[in-house]
Amino acid sequence: MRTRLLIDLLVHSQLFMAFSGICFVSSVSLALVGGFPSSLLLLAAGSGILAIHLFDGVRGAHREDRISQPHRARLFRALELPALILSGALLILTGVFLIAAHTQLWVCVAFGLLGLLAASYVLPVLSFFHVRKERPESLKDLARLKPVLISLAWLAGACLVAFARPGPLDGTPAVADVLSLIIVALPLLLLDSIWLDRRDRRADESYDRMTFAVRLSAKSFHAVCILLWLMPILGGLAPGSGIHGFMIGGVIGALPMIVLGPDRIRSEAMRVVIAGFWRVTGLLGILLFTA
Repeated sequence: MRTRLLIDLLVHSQLFMAFSGICFVSSVSLALVGGFPSSLLLLAAGSGILAIHLFDGVRGAHREDRISQPHRARLFRALELPALILSGALLILTGVFLIAAHTQLWVCVAFGLLGLLAASYVLPVLSFFHVRKERPESLKDLARLKPVLISLAWLAGACLVAFARPGPLDGTPAVADVLSLIIVALPLLLLDSIWLDRRDRRADESYDRMTFAVRLSAKSFHAVCILLWLMPILGGLAPGSGIHGFMIGGVIGALPMIVLGPDRIRSEAMRVVIAGFWRVTGLLGILLFTA
């Protein structure tokens, strides 16, 4: 019971999401520039990811999470004010870390744009541009675009961390390296995004969000997941042991999403861990192959 409580706290507090995000940006940096980001950039990535997901947890606790993740929703409703305060403090801390890391201005601007995209995802900004209530309020309500936008934001943010890395490994990565990374990472990002959408299917239906997970039958959805899981193998054709390790580690870590559908997993925390596990194993794979 204590172990389960600890796991729930680590996952629902979004610490696991931040940890998996740090693993992902580290993998991307190793694949593109051959080295880890600076500790300050890793802290900026972790605090930024944590801030966004904490705020999303507070908003979702009064909406769709009551249906798809009731345990998480109860936790955030009970700790709503502390979570909001912590989220704001972490956003400020993210900016401090970026400045302390002497991040180039264009990278800071790009991170700011990603932050605005994240705000459009969790805040009802689209409601300012129309008056009809049935129109979408945030990017989360754009069901077909949501997984693509989330995946591209993850990839863009990780690449920015890699490009912002100070030190002797500065330089523009080869186009082939960037393409290989996209071939490996983007399908896996899409996979965990639509897999979590499948978890949220009942909630999305109640809010008239016709996501791919809602529209597809169980067999069609599983077929799409398998296709996305196999696509990164094409990255094995590219040169470089780093991308090979990332691909193998990522594919192995994503296998539970193919074997287990979210409907078969009772634990809310375990669903989140399974969806993000490939980011951790992807880093382990790239470290083993480049050791």
